[in-house]
Amino acid sequence: MKRWVKIIVFGTVYGVGYCEYVKMHAEKCGVEGTVQHDAPGSVLIHAVGTSEALDNFIDHVYQGSEKSLVNEVAIQIAPPGRDYRGVFRVVGED
Repeated sequence: MKRWVKIIVFGTVYGVGYCEYVKMHAEKCGVEGTVQHDAPGSVLIHAVGTSEALDNFIDHVYQGSEKSLVNEVAIQIAPPGRDYRGVFRVVGED
């Protein structure tokens, strides 16, 4: 059964390859959705997957890329919504 979550990541996540890192791990974990820069110093992630896939993916979200520094992660359960058609996309530039 799929779950939908909204994740906001705060820290040094701009210009350090964080969005591409998130995309890579989403694909490895079998998670679909989007990642994009939000307000300065934050990234917004919409993710859909099984409970196990999301748990694995969220572990990577907390770790961050080599050059990033994740200070805080806010996770909200979201109602079923958009169909991402099985892919994970970076929206905008990293």
